[in-house]
Amino acid sequence: MRTMRWLALAAWAWMALPSAQPIAEPPQAAFGEKREILLNQKGKQEEVTVEVERTGYLVVRFDKVPTSLYPEAAFWQGESKLQYIQKNPVFRAQPGRYQVKVLDRFNAASDKPFTFWIEFVPEEDPSEPNGQISQARPVKLGEPITSWLLPPGDEDLFRFELEKPGYLRVKLKSPASNLYAKVQLLNASGKPESAEGETLTEKLPAGAHYAKLFSKFSGWSGQPVSLEFSLMEELDPSEPNDTPAAARKVDWDELVPFWILPAGDRDLFRFEAPEAGYAWLTVSPHPGMDLALTPEWLDEEGKVLTSGRWVQRVPKGSGLLRLKSRYEALGEESVKPLYASLSLMPETDSSEPNDTLETARAIELNSVVKFQLIPEEDVDFFRFELKEPSLVISRFVMAPAGPSSGAYTLEFLDAQGKPVESIYRWEQTSYISLDAGTYFTKVQQFGEGHTGFEWVGLLLAKMDFKVSMEGIDFTLIGLGVENDPATRKQLQLIAQANSGKLVLTSETAALKEEFVKAARKAEPGRGLGWLWLLAAGAALLLFLAKRKKP
Repeated sequence: MRTMRWLALAAWAWMALPSAQPIAEPPQAAFGEKREILLNQKGKQEEVTVEVERTGYLVVRFDKVPTSLYPEAAFWQGESKLQYIQKNPVFRAQPGRYQVKVLDRFNAASDKPFTFWIEFVPEEDPSEPNGQISQARPVKLGEPITSWLLPPGDEDLFRFELEKPGYLRVKLKSPASNLYAKVQLLNASGKPESAEGETLTEKLPAGAHYAKLFSKFSGWSGQPVSLEFSLMEELDPSEPNDTPAAARKVDWDELVPFWILPAGDRDLFRFEAPEAGYAWLTVSPHPGMDLALTPEWLDEEGKVLTSGRWVQRVPKGSGLLRLKSRYEALGEESVKPLYASLSLMPETDSSEPNDTLETARAIELNSVVKFQLIPEEDVDFFRFELKEPSLVISRFVMAPAGPSSGAYTLEFLDAQGKPVESIYRWEQTSYISLDAGTYFTKVQQFGEGHTGFEWVGLLLAKMDFKVSMEGIDFTLIGLGVENDPATRKQLQLIAQANSGKLVLTSETAALKEEFVKAARKAEPGRGLGWLWLLAAGAALLLFLAKRKKP
């Protein structure tokens, strides 16, 4: 009886319970349909379902996201979590139903909604998957190829056959600049055979080779990338010619075709000089080609002697010249030929070489020195002697660029090679006061370039400091030069040469006082000449000070 009572009580309690509510299914989203998402509680998730009818890629998009949120998406199928999307919201999906859950990366909340939608990009590449050597897609040379870099980090491999050796050229056209699509050649083991780039040229032997298409920064695009593979036969019979032993022999004034191919190629040429002189290089590019070259002159061991010179002094005997692209890192190359020619010009300046203090050419003052500034950046040194303090005057009197063009620079150096300061310049004429001793002049072209095979003329003359006037007491007044040691030294030389004295002052009142002292000490018949010379010296000093140029 008690049992029956308990059963009846249990039945009544069960009937009194509210009926269970069915679990709500996540709403189904259509591709491209924009929905508002509100994550107003920490840890909250929003979920939708999508139906995929064919293989392709699901792309998650967000818009108008509050600054406090970092929304992400996760793809599920049933109870299985397939992929958790963070930076790259792309998922490769087979046909079926999927759940897409939207949440915040840090479980943050915001009372402001944002927009969310899903796009579908169908799988257009029938060769996928093709990210391994064993899965590489076979292609034919000369045929256009399209490929898709999906999902992020996707790599597509291609296999091609070369029946004969030659230069393989690969051209890539990307649908977007921010995709940073690159291509790289591989061997059968997957090892790189080239650098990576958007355009490649690589010399390859006959046989099977591979190419890898990828995004530099794991980007992706729903638009296809186009590629084209082509083969160009070797046109330069002298290749390989990038070592001294294999250098191509050329004759003087011979027009030599050559190619900088592939990118980074360097061509060596060997020449024989019957006598010492200047080798003059000229290069004619193919019309429409913009390729900057750098010439390098080498010794027999292949070490660079000079770089960037188009005129080089060469001794009698064998020499080496190497031509390369100035911007090798940019992948510059010449598919069409360039033409080089070497001419040998005789060395007419018997004083060469004179580009160091040790080899400086000895000259006499009060004469015109003739010389040539070749090759580029050539420097000529000249040595002269002064037996007594003197004023040295220099001036270019003839030059290819014109004596008034300022195309040449002139420096005076002491016996140790240190620059002598405080040169006064007036137009193209320079003045400098020097004590007795050994000095050098250094002449060079202003900036880059050279004078060619025309002569430069330089006048170097001297004037004695001593004034030949009997009965004159010499006093030189330096006004405002206390803080100019170089000028003080030159004034002291002038005063000493005339057995006089140098008086330094910084005010015109003190200058007037010196005149009064001199007038009082002057003997009858000598004062006027003394004052005249004093005034003339002060005027000359002021004139030079005004004309002094840095």
